[in-house]
Amino acid sequence: MKSTGIKQFVDSAISSYFIVLGKFSYDNYSSSPNIYSVWITLILATFMNCVVFMNMLIAIMGQTFKDVNEASEETGLFEQVNLIEDFVGLVNLKTQFNKCRYIIKIELM
Repeated sequence: MKSTGIKQFVDSAISSYFIVLGKFSYDNYSSSPNIYSVWITLILATFMNCVVFMNMLIAIMGQTFKDVNEASEETGLFEQVNLIEDFVGLVNLKTQFNKCRYIIKIELM
């Protein structure tokens, strides 16, 4: 008797795993003794599957947006420094900044 209960538990766990993966085999559902509970479980499992995956997508996109926003100021300043470095040879710095002590003023916030 216990082996039947364990087998049913393992079969239901495997079936739930396949539902999460997207494999819905509902061929034998009509011959089940409790057909309504099986269909309700399938519909709830597919709905929960969609909700869980949408939550995961939203969380991943939110984290990516946060990471990009945090790095945007540093990336912008890095690109400005690269532009200055690229064009520093076109300007005669001794004549252009003769009386200036610094080229760029840095402010701490």
